[in-house]
Amino acid sequence: MMIRAGAAALCLAAVIGAVFGIRMLVGGHKTKNQEHITSMEETLPQKLKEINGISVKGLGYEETVAALIKGYDWNLSVSYEGKTEKLNNLIEARTRQYLDEICTQNMEGSYTFDLLDVSELAKEEAGRLAGIWDQKPENSTLDHYDAASGKFVFCGGKDGVVIDQEKLAADISQAVKDQKLDQSLSAEGNFQAADSDEAVQAKYKTLETFTTNTTSNPKRNTNVRLAAEALNGTIVQPGEEFSFNQVIGPRTEEKGYQAAAAYNSGEVVQEVGGGVCQISSTLYRVVFETGMEVTYRRSHTFEPNYVTPGQDATISWDMPDFRFVNTSEGAIGIRASYADQKATVSIYGIPVLDDGVTWKLYSEKTEEGEKPEPQYVEDPTLAPGTEKIKSNGTTGSTWVTYKV
Repeated sequence: MMIRAGAAALCLAAVIGAVFGIRMLVGGHKTKNQEHITSMEETLPQKLKEINGISVKGLGYEETVAALIKGYDWNLSVSYEGKTEKLNNLIEARTRQYLDEICTQNMEGSYTFDLLDVSELAKEEAGRLAGIWDQKPENSTLDHYDAASGKFVFCGGKDGVVIDQEKLAADISQAVKDQKLDQSLSAEGNFQAADSDEAVQAKYKTLETFTTNTTSNPKRNTNVRLAAEALNGTIVQPGEEFSFNQVIGPRTEEKGYQAAAAYNSGEVVQEVGGGVCQISSTLYRVVFETGMEVTYRRSHTFEPNYVTPGQDATISWDMPDFRFVNTSEGAIGIRASYADQKATVSIYGIPVLDDGVTWKLYSEKTEEGEKPEPQYVEDPTLAPGTEKIKSNGTTGSTWVTYKV
């Protein structure tokens, strides 16, 4: 088996090498190995006499191409809506195709072929031009958020056009057949209407809404409110990845953020922007229940008091972050607000989940940890023999969260 496999591999390499050598000549492309390519022009079959009545005996590949297409001055182009594209020389391309067949089959004698039969190549050219001029219809979509009205505003849709490739290919083929090679053909486009604005907007609705309760700490609530205001009105395009930190930005005193309780390296500390995680956690719950793809989320070190453990999304500048991808067919809009010690986030868009399908989070505690032994830190400011509690220890726990 090993011998057979080796022989097959060797044979395949030889065939590929032969074809590749010919293809290198077709391109007429000079490289640092030009001396090898020049010598390979002699790979035309030695017993080949003439093509289309033209003697090719002793001619190299490129010389044969030049001899066969002599007299066909190519200057064919196609115009559409004031834009013109010059067509590739299909007569030359057809000639090279035929010569490749002659070389690979080592044909001999005299042959005649119709170098003006470019129907298949004309289809390829029509497809190339369609790739340039085709315009897909663009449906209306969310454009911006109007803070005054509290509503998302849609932009108008735009109709599209599709080039009639079949007619264009036929026109190109006929022009070559008639040898009218110095003209500009006109392409035709078929109108494609975008969905009506009313039809698109009818698909939109509030997909999910979630509210969490804050504390009575005014500084923390200020941070929650500022984060909600920064998030409110955000538009995420289909396929786009949302980043909480990128949208909200750094939490600084210049922006009005205040020092409030936050988790840092396993301790509760006073940190500018403390409490903003409540908005990211509220958003996470909404994002999950709409069926979006969550791409990055981390839970807190300690149990949060505003959502069930295992259903939170901690953030800090610049990591950890909370990210998700809009998997809806259209743009989505995010609404966020704070009022009366309540933080609310909702998503407005086209449903991702099928009718009757819902995604929910369910968490349960599976293990209660033991309260850790106290750690003692020497404090030279205290009187000898006295102790002062810096922070109370807490018991840990293990939670498991299910997607229902």
